[in-house]
Amino acid sequence: MIDYNLPRYKLEEFLQKVFLTQFKAKQFYCLKNGLPEPEIWDLRVVKEVIKKYYITCEQMPKIEGTLYSAVQAVSNYYSHTSNVHSQLFGNGSLAMRNSVKQAVSMMR
Repeated sequence: MIDYNLPRYKLEEFLQKVFLTQFKAKQFYCLKNGLPEPEIWDLRVVKEVIKKYYITCEQMPKIEGTLYSAVQAVSNYYSHTSNVHSQLFGNGSLAMRNSVKQAVSMMR
């Protein structure tokens, strides 16, 4: 992943695809329970992941603009802000898995 470029303008596309599975799960839950449809982005989470992306790039300039830095940002956000259950079984686990899957698909 470190050898594959992810320009900053492609970061949004990457994050959309990473969080799409969570959005679909929320959408199904809301539909099933008669609640209003959720927003596709949980803006607070996305803003924090983007902050982590910039911090990661500043701390490790050799990985700036790579798929690895984007995956690292998602992982850093969930490993530092969520509980262990979320990291292993919940939204954190899902987002971290999706980030790796998305990175692998972008390398093809």
